Amino acid sequence: MIAENSFNDRRFEEAEYRLLCIINLDNRRYEFCQYMNSAEDPDFNNMILSKLMEELFPKFEDRIYFLMFALEYNSFNILELLQTNNINVHELDHERSTPVHALAWLCLCECGSTFSFCDYRKPVDDIVKMLIIKGANVEARNEDGDTPLSLAVRRFDFELTKALLDNGASLDSLNEDKLFSWNFTQLELKNYPLTLNIIKVMQLLISSEYIINFHTRKKMLKCWLKVRGNDTIFIPRIPSEYQLSYLAYDAIVGQIWIHERFGFYIKQEALDCLQKQKLLLEKSRYVTTYEPLPKTIERWDRQVANLNEIKLNGNISLYELCQMSYDRGYSILKNMKNWRVPSLDGLEHSYINLMVKRHVANILIRLHLELFAADLFMTEYCKLNLPYTVCRIIAEKMSHEDLIRLGE
Repeated sequence: MIAENSFNDRRFEEAEYRLLCIINLDNRRYEFCQYMNSAEDPDFNNMILSKLMEELFPKFEDRIYFLMFALEYNSFNILELLQTNNINVHELDHERSTPVHALAWLCLCECGSTFSFCDYRKPVDDIVKMLIIKGANVEARNEDGDTPLSLAVRRFDFELTKALLDNGASLDSLNEDKLFSWNFTQLELKNYPLTLNIIKVMQLLISSEYIINFHTRKKMLKCWLKVRGNDTIFIPRIPSEYQLSYLAYDAIVGQIWIHERFGFYIKQEALDCLQKQKLLLEKSRYVTTYEPLPKTIERWDRQVANLNEIKLNGNISLYELCQMSYDRGYSILKNMKNWRVPSLDGLEHSYINLMVKRHVANILIRLHLELFAADLFMTEYCKLNLPYTVCRIIAEKMSHEDLIRLGE
């Protein structure tokens, strides 16, 4: 018992020290919530938090931040603990954001890093329901005039957008002028398949009777093309030239290797871009020749085998879809109403995860490109003087590349 108490005392001292450092030195309060959320003993968590609330929190006026960062990390357990310690869900931070706003803040999965990819988001529906039961206002606006829903939509967070809509958030809060104006960080561009997320969120809004007109779709496509980039996996800028060289080189070699081994579709221009970058980096003094390790190849083989087990219909697998051109893929998916990308369990940290989702996004965007083109042909700018049905047929006959050029 003495040894156990001594161990718990040391753990408390560590948590107390981290908390004081977080508050007094670097303002990174989320580290405390991350630390608490990673601990395996809920009873010990409760004891630690209760003691910290009693001994330390009275010294500080910004208790709301602990709730905000617990929500940012989508931690239902920590939220429950904070609620039992009388944290007020109606408090505002310095930007007049509510706790519900915090759910839309950037929060990568703890396993994501510069070296790996992970687009996993923790479930938020139960947290949204708990906050509403406690009286949280889902229509509250921060100092920028954003509601939690408008923030979720602007960041193309499908899960949070759906949870807010399911729990009564109003579409009236969406401002079309701001809808596609978010400047995504390099971490978001690297970890999230934003081109697919944009399509999913827009489909969700349309199913909730949000009106998408010509100008809205034009802004959406501009945003989509911007985050798509050059159709290769986004490689972040890293301060260290050494880190930049070997991380970029490994990522590029991995992409090229996967495309060549498994026949994943890639436009020739994008492949040429990868090959050019690879050759340039090989001239760097920081880079040595790299080939994927046998264990890495085996893992990719298993992942592709799993893709081959996921059937879109009786004959075609998700893997086979990834080998098809965008036009060929769309000819299949357009006949499958309400099709959604299935769960890709086991692919969270793989290049293949983002390759699959971005390829599917390049296929699904065609519907929006066709609708935009048909609407464009109806405008005074084009002066075709044709009925809409004919304009739509013309758009359907256009190639993917021609539609992309129109969207640009």
